[in-house]
Amino acid sequence: VLYLGAPLGFGAPRAEIVQACTSLTRDINLLKSCLLAPWQKLDALRSFLLPRLDYLCRARRVSKATLIPAASAVTSFCRDVCGLPEFSSSRFPFAPRSAGGLCLVHLATNAAILRVAQACRMLASSDPCVAGTARHRLDVELLASGVRAPTDHDRSSYLSPSPSDQLPRRNSPPFWHDVRRCLHDLQAHITLSDSLITVSVRDPDGTMHMLAPRAIVSKLREFARRAEGEALAMQPAQGRVSRCLSTDRHATHSHYQTTGLGLSFAAWRFVHQARLDVLPVNVAASRSFPGRRVTACRVCRVEAETVCHVMAHCRPMLSAIAMRHHTVLGRLVADFPQLPAPLSHWAAWSRRSVARPSSRTSS
Repeated sequence: VLYLGAPLGFGAPRAEIVQACTSLTRDINLLKSCLLAPWQKLDALRSFLLPRLDYLCRARRVSKATLIPAASAVTSFCRDVCGLPEFSSSRFPFAPRSAGGLCLVHLATNAAILRVAQACRMLASSDPCVAGTARHRLDVELLASGVRAPTDHDRSSYLSPSPSDQLPRRNSPPFWHDVRRCLHDLQAHITLSDSLITVSVRDPDGTMHMLAPRAIVSKLREFARRAEGEALAMQPAQGRVSRCLSTDRHATHSHYQTTGLGLSFAAWRFVHQARLDVLPVNVAASRSFPGRRVTACRVCRVEAETVCHVMAHCRPMLSAIAMRHHTVLGRLVADFPQLPAPLSHWAAWSRRSVARPSSRTSS
């Protein structure tokens, strides 16, 4: 039996879920080759393609093996849109914007979050029939596991196994056994009482949070992104910029990802490649290809050719570096045409600098 595209009932087939994942993979590949701007492609992925699986993940169990092809397609799509090579970090698409990432969520993690959220909504439903049926089915599983006369404490203990527990695997697990496994994967715990249901989970910083049913999806997705961002920042080369960007909680450095304002397509690709340190400079090439040992700058032949050296320290290129600096100042002045009186001299100097680089830097 199908309800809103999800198989329901006893012995429900998995073909619909596999078909949905196959359709998602096909449409992601079509979106990759369309003529939209890169930021428009990312917006279409977030708004139209990925939400297709949300209802299926709530209604039926989706195994991780079923999601692997679609997850690989999402990672490949993000690399292609941002102009990143295959050896770039796979954590970048799932890191938060405050860490320079694309703010997505792993499909398997998202499926577990939605499954837990659905269970909590059923238990906390305002409809007594839904809430009573959910508790009755949970009590049936507790009775099958040897618990007599289950209480709220027994229900909470059953649904909140410790991370060290080895949960048995079943070919067709019941709903609450599957919820228990999702809670185990997310390292979360459900606390049940007569009129209150909360989910306790630790964020990547180790702080314990008590979440209401309505806040479960948003908060658990936020914690998953933060964990990916911290893992990206731990990488020695590709996480160097992410460690600096994470100091800005409001992610003002990544607002361009939603609108692409002021960026050409080439600049869009350059920004992401530079942030992950995968530009074709000699130092990065020597890391990716151990047989290549030439690291000296191809212009000055003195210092190592890193992204920082090329962008700001190469002496023969100081005139171009100064011109870029003055152009940035000119854009700031253009965006703020009405400046207070104390800043009028600075604005005039900036306009002159844009028109004529200083003689010291040009020499």
